[in-house]
Amino acid sequence: MKNNITFLFILCCLYTNGQQKSPFHFSGVMGAGPSLGIIKNQEPSKFRLGQSSGVEFIPEFGYLWKEKIDFSIGAGIESYLQNYYLDNFTYDVSYLGLILRADLQLIIPRETKKSDLSIGFGAGINNVGQTTLEHNERDVTVSLYTNKGLRYFVAPHFGLQQEIKGNHLTVAATFKRHIAPKPLMEADLTANNARANYSFHGSYLGVYLKFDYHLNKKDRTTPSINKKEIDIEIIERPTVKEKHLEIKDQYVKIKIWDHSRIDGDIISVKHNNNIILIEHELVRKKKVLHLKLKEGINDLTIMAHNRGLFGENTCAVIVKHGGRKDKFIFNTNEKHHETMELIFNK
Repeated sequence: MKNNITFLFILCCLYTNGQQKSPFHFSGVMGAGPSLGIIKNQEPSKFRLGQSSGVEFIPEFGYLWKEKIDFSIGAGIESYLQNYYLDNFTYDVSYLGLILRADLQLIIPRETKKSDLSIGFGAGINNVGQTTLEHNERDVTVSLYTNKGLRYFVAPHFGLQQEIKGNHLTVAATFKRHIAPKPLMEADLTANNARANYSFHGSYLGVYLKFDYHLNKKDRTTPSINKKEIDIEIIERPTVKEKHLEIKDQYVKIKIWDHSRIDGDIISVKHNNNIILIEHELVRKKKVLHLKLKEGINDLTIMAHNRGLFGENTCAVIVKHGGRKDKFIFNTNEKHHETMELIFNK
């Protein structure tokens, strides 16, 4: 069953395309790791812990707000396996149940890194489903019982989120813990010279994987602005070309801001022959622009309307394409612009 769940998750990850993402998305969530059961021995001869594992898979539907806060909810299955042994005695218990889960995810951008930080919190309810028990010695008695009814759980995580062709993949460490007065499963183990009690709350410490496939992908290109709204003398200034960047994705996100002292720098931005931003005062908050590149060379031009209080008009620009983030510093004034070539090859 674990292999089938992993296979379905990989299929979801492979189903992507190159357009820009919308905030709505389908997600595949998988958590896996060693399960955390407890065994208490009461006689000299002791039962010992063996193999343990927990896995869950939940299809979800979610919404990403301003690419910073992601909320999703869905229903799926979870399974646990626990093995104990005493001399030649082997005791195996497995559990399969249904789960309803909600995930809240905070995305913290890292400007020059390929991946962003992801801090999340999962919570939900589940119910005891099918439980099976196997053992191979007749002189050992195993009494297994489950506590029925709905159970609540929490599952925080911390890790990284990577953009893949307009979609997102999160890989993180997680801890899942049920909140209930009684364990999910309990068992009394009795042999000639050993007795033990096993309890399991449905917890594991492991890996959290979440893949977001964004729906209704569309062209979110920043629209062009009528050139009449900007002085023709500014447009016709000479430009300096010193920056080049090769890009394999047609859709590109641009972030522009004042990276040093805030001194009143005002700029306009031109993509090829189209004005896409007019008289924008640079501040610490990043201005976001979306470009759709033509095949070949695309010019991104920063045009200054003034000089700041502390020298030339300077700004930082991040070009986000696919899973990469490339940062550049532009220096302009009233005599010349600065242009970067974005070279797009399919």
